[in-house]
Amino acid sequence: MSQIEDLTHQLFTLVLNETRIGNSISFENTDFPSNRGPVCRGPKGDYYIDLSGECGLLGHSHPLIIKTTLMSALTGKMFLKDLERKQILEQVEESFSKILGLKVFIVEPSVSDQDFSNGRVPSFLSSDRFSDLKNGKTIVLKNIFSEDIGLSIKKEKFSGLKSSASLNLSQQISRFLIEGGFYGENGLVKKRELQIRESLQDTSPFQSNYGLIVNLKNNIKNKLIKMDEKKLIFPLSFNQETLSEISNSLEGKKCS
Repeated sequence: MSQIEDLTHQLFTLVLNETRIGNSISFENTDFPSNRGPVCRGPKGDYYIDLSGECGLLGHSHPLIIKTTLMSALTGKMFLKDLERKQILEQVEESFSKILGLKVFIVEPSVSDQDFSNGRVPSFLSSDRFSDLKNGKTIVLKNIFSEDIGLSIKKEKFSGLKSSASLNLSQQISRFLIEGGFYGENGLVKKRELQIRESLQDTSPFQSNYGLIVNLKNNIKNKLIKMDEKKLIFPLSFNQETLSEISNSLEGKKCS
């Protein structure tokens, strides 16, 4: 291992360890809070659990995100050549085609719906969304990559994901999803679904959950949990301690 490789590995390990234990990271007289999974810490020590879907499919500070971002920064390339960009986009398309069992292409996200089922249900897309895709509609993937993208069975022009960092991260996330065994009845998402249900089903506002999406009976005003209306949207990364904290909070022990 060369000296630069050794130092890069040390930096990656240091950042990863600090995020795991929730420490802030100081750099040039600035403290950067380290978030983990759905857990968010502000620079002044404020703390909340983000279940609005905005922390992405993998959650905050996932090792894949940290490592890919660091490697992209070290290359010094802001943008890739057209051929390089095209090859990466084709690899992402191939990954999603394997997941869905249907040949799909990345296209402009022509509709602005708020469907967070993408990647958070055992079949990757809920059945109605998959039917829409098969019937030629564009499906918008939200909060999976650094920006929204569209999927379609029709090949069309796509102008997004231009920076090398966005492209490399998209490539790694899509590969991670296809190789990680996340989908299907024995996949990680299904196991997470059962884990969430077992932890939350005895709380009074819990109604149902499908994959990583929890439906509540009513709206909850809560300082600890950031959520969409009557809905909790989990990332793939969370732990039992976080689930217990959410369960206690839903029961009113930490409600505003």
